[in-house]
Amino acid sequence: MKSSEYLSSDMLDESLLKSFAPFRLVQMILGSCRVDAKYRFVTSPTTLQRAYSVTCLLVVLICYSTILAHYFARYVAFPHIYYINFVSLFLHYATFACNVIHVRFVNNDSNVKFYIKMQEIDRKLNADHNKIFNDVLFKTNVMSVAATALVSLLLYASALSADAVVTASFAGPLVAQVTSTFEWLNCANLLIYFYIRIRYINAIITNHLRGTADLPVEEYTKNIFPTMKTLRCLASKTHDFKFSDTDVYLQDIFEELLRFQSLYRFQMFLFCFKFFTATLLTFEFILLGLQHDIIKRFEFIVLPTVTAIDLIIIVVICVRCEAFYREIKTTKYLCITVLSLIYSGPLRRKAIKMLKMIKEKPPHFSVYDIWRMDAATMIKMINLVTTLMVTILQFTLL
Repeated sequence: MKSSEYLSSDMLDESLLKSFAPFRLVQMILGSCRVDAKYRFVTSPTTLQRAYSVTCLLVVLICYSTILAHYFARYVAFPHIYYINFVSLFLHYATFACNVIHVRFVNNDSNVKFYIKMQEIDRKLNADHNKIFNDVLFKTNVMSVAATALVSLLLYASALSADAVVTASFAGPLVAQVTSTFEWLNCANLLIYFYIRIRYINAIITNHLRGTADLPVEEYTKNIFPTMKTLRCLASKTHDFKFSDTDVYLQDIFEELLRFQSLYRFQMFLFCFKFFTATLLTFEFILLGLQHDIIKRFEFIVLPTVTAIDLIIIVVICVRCEAFYREIKTTKYLCITVLSLIYSGPLRRKAIKMLKMIKEKPPHFSVYDIWRMDAATMIKMINLVTTLMVTILQFTLL
């Protein structure tokens, strides 16, 4: 039997659990939640939950097959358009299936450990006593879930038709798209967790360098996103760079970031591949559909909107990664400043250790060492897609 100390260390705080509650709720309904959370403990998905996920996969597959048999029959007279739609349908379902299988059946122990380590970091930083840290993540998650659900339902409503079978079968692509989108948004929002914790460490060091005389008596907790001055106020109450193990905090965050990368890089690979391929297929289908005057109004609305949502997600992920990298550069600058002011002693050794960690293993979100999620990657990917779209346009119209 586990000791009480071990159990208490595995128990998550209510504020941390609450911050992930929006995504956890919808993902439990969709059968794609990575962990099961009960009584403030996180565990791997149960056998029943995995069976439910398999059932969802089969039901969605039936819906896709129904669309192929009933709705895509209108494209049989246009083989090229039919082929494009078939490939698109297969791509969307394959992305959905791979995502569900990966989150439910792979890395179960690592997913549990990821949440436990997040709680350990917060306890070391005393962030578990500051609700503002997790409130930011909770509000962001609520807005992400609400916006995605609203847009998805509106798109589904626009696709309603007189054929009840076709209308019901459209629920399959709806579930598939929403499931994948929620997972990608969850990944994007988790970056906020790391960003705020790194800024908090920077606030601790900044307080040591600048002092706390310029800080207000009360922190600005009413801001939607905590400013550096707010974080400095919070840090001044619980941390002093002289006595805090900021080097240990930084090392823990870097290790957790590596775990986050190993858990979500497959989703990022799927997302980037799907975004690249689906965008080109959608663009070519719309061009050919307009040429042959067979595209329906809802298709002209739904397909570009889904592509736009994917584009927004990739921009958000890359921008947040870039913001995190810039905050690491700030940490590096602050450590160098400490070294320039202190020539010996434990503070200098602490700053050297932190600087060494940043230089030897600079944190980044790498997708199987193929590419990094940053602003440069975003621009290159959009540029490549745009170039290929122009090429398709030339071949279609010229």
